[in-house]
Amino acid sequence: MIPLFDELKHLSKNTEGWSILSDEKKYAVLMETKKSSRGFTILRATGIIDYPAIDVWRAYEHADLQKEFNSNLAESRWLKKIGVNALIGY
Repeated sequence: MIPLFDELKHLSKNTEGWSILSDEKKYAVLMETKKSSRGFTILRATGIIDYPAIDVWRAYEHADLQKEFNSNLAESRWLKKIGVNALIGY
């Protein structure tokens, strides 16, 4: 089940329970993870990038583009669509 939007906004603003996944001070990018109340892993990231958000999503979403932008990627695939703009990936 997808969290309600208000719940998602609350989770993103909350500072408790988040674990730092990556803190690239050189690039001013911070990535954190947390388990939701339903047991799903949530990822949030903040930083300044030189690309429009839609281009970042396209690079993340399309398998052909992923390898172009991430040379360390060995394998990637979508496992399940659970809602609008909500996908489970590997």
